[in-house]
Amino acid sequence: MFKKRNLNLLDIVLTKNKTLKKTIFLLILSSSLASCKKDKQGIKPAIVDLTESVYSSVTIQPDSLYEVYSTVSGILEQTFVTEGDLVKVGSPLMQITNTMPKLNAENAKLALQQAQLNAGRNSSILGGGG
Repeated sequence: MFKKRNLNLLDIVLTKNKTLKKTIFLLILSSSLASCKKDKQGIKPAIVDLTESVYSSVTIQPDSLYEVYSTVSGILEQTFVTEGDLVKVGSPLMQITNTMPKLNAENAKLALQQAQLNAGRNSSILGGGG
């Protein structure tokens, strides 16, 4: 009897009305032709001097950072290595001159001498003098 066909709504409308079919075809054809212009504007490259600058604030950090601390305070006299050098454990990196112990010892000697002078026989503190 009847063959089963999968027809969508557009097929049904188009088969019933051939004028509609021609109209849709002409609309599609005219729109595609209208979109194909011969005057195409394109991008034309040009060689010019670039005078723009970009300013940025950045922090540069190394991938590995080792901090070295001294056990004494003083003045850095000499550096034995430079940045990027490989060093072995225990090898000296810098020479630090620490004059504080020497100055402290000299101050202590002077204080002792002053105390001995004050404590002498003629000292008024001990009651031996005048």
